[in-house]
Amino acid sequence: MRPYIMACINERPSTRPSCAGRGSEGLANALETRLKQAGVAIEVRRIRCFGSCELGPNMRLAPGGSFFRHVDEAALDEIVEAARKALAETPADESSDDDNASEAETVPNPDFPPPF
Repeated sequence: MRPYIMACINERPSTRPSCAGRGSEGLANALETRLKQAGVAIEVRRIRCFGSCELGPNMRLAPGGSFFRHVDEAALDEIVEAARKALAETPADESSDDDNASEAETVPNPDFPPPF
């Protein structure tokens, strides 16, 4: 499966922490720009929640890759390099897009965000 990046954009109403409340949508947009500038052809998928709102903004290299917590502009270069490495390590027969094999869906999970 071709690697991709998941970025939480969940907005929680109230004063409770959320990734979107800490600028995750803008960070996802900035990450897409940096990936393109670096020539790293990897998709950024926006998702609703990792269940770690207090550690956000949160991103993850998928499938099965590193989590990035407390993401800010400075962390984006590290994420770009992790994405570059993941793509380089992907066998050629797995590097094509497979629309039927998605680990991340943008369908909200009714169990998240967890009650606090």
